[in-house]
Amino acid sequence: RELQYWERLKKLKLMSLQRRRERYCIIHVWKILREEAPNDVGFTFKLHQRHGLRAEIPAVNKSAQLSVRSDYDSTFRVRAAQLFNLLPPELRSLTTLGSFNAALDRFL
Repeated sequence: RELQYWERLKKLKLMSLQRRRERYCIIHVWKILREEAPNDVGFTFKLHQRHGLRAEIPAVNKSAQLSVRSDYDSTFRVRAAQLFNLLPPELRSLTTLGSFNAALDRFL
């Protein structure tokens, strides 16, 4: 009881809520890529020679109000793609969910 939040997480070998949410987003994008989940948000992927397979992030209208751009940047579609693209190419290219989850946990 007397341990602080971060100390309790470390002792219990748990990730923070924010990290768990990010992990979920990354796994969901990977599942969409591998057609293990429906692509209901319209993700598209492109193979880049230098960066490997990446989720495409559609551009926002630059003339839109700042609040609209801020809302757009925080959508699942944009945030999840950004997180997925931060992964090393060798991690994004794994083909089985078990190996991807294990590698993702080591990475995070």
